[in-house]
Amino acid sequence: MKSRATFSIPVLVGKSETACSGHDICFGLASDRNDSYMVAAGPAFLDGYRKLEKVGHYDLDPQIRIGLTNDGDAPVNLIATSLYVNDTPMHFEKFVVHPARYAELRLSDAAVDAVLAGKSVLIFIRE
Repeated sequence: MKSRATFSIPVLVGKSETACSGHDICFGLASDRNDSYMVAAGPAFLDGYRKLEKVGHYDLDPQIRIGLTNDGDAPVNLIATSLYVNDTPMHFEKFVVHPARYAELRLSDAAVDAVLAGKSVLIFIRE
């Protein structure tokens, strides 16, 4: 028997000047660059995830998805480092989010594993 559960986690959006804290998934600009967007998980989130892993009754296949809506009046030009953009795999490829459009970004398995190991991960670069 297989089952699936989907959870929404609070996302802190902003410049990554300090480490991600609490139960959050953090998303924002790298502290030293104004074009690089990072994602990381807070220590309380990681602690809870590790406890769930240790239970051993679950076959976990975590995914991190980020919805991106361009609510401006100009196209946003981005470079995906290693993402699925609207379910299309992209590795250091350019993509555009046009005004009033939505793009769903799904991190690669390697990026998710890095986030769950407590690392900050570069997900895209703004041109």
